[in-house]
Amino acid sequence: MNATISIPQSLFHQADKIAIDMGMSQSKLFAAAIRTYIKEYKNKKSEIKIKKMCFEFIPDEQMLRAGRKNVRKLLKDDAW
Repeated sequence: MNATISIPQSLFHQADKIAIDMGMSQSKLFAAAIRTYIKEYKNKKSEIKIKKMCFEFIPDEQMLRAGRKNVRKLLKDDAW
């Protein structure tokens, strides 16, 4: 598939140098770069979902204080 994109000239020249150094066409370099970007994006997106799920199960500070208070009440007369 052919696509036309606009990028800053300095970025184009850097990419051109890298493509030459790697012995590949600009098209292959851009395709590889986009594949890498998409992979990192998906990984980051998954990481954000996991963090959100974890935060749903982490109690807030008020719940933690109440829990500590209840534990102290339960253990008040308990001889350790």
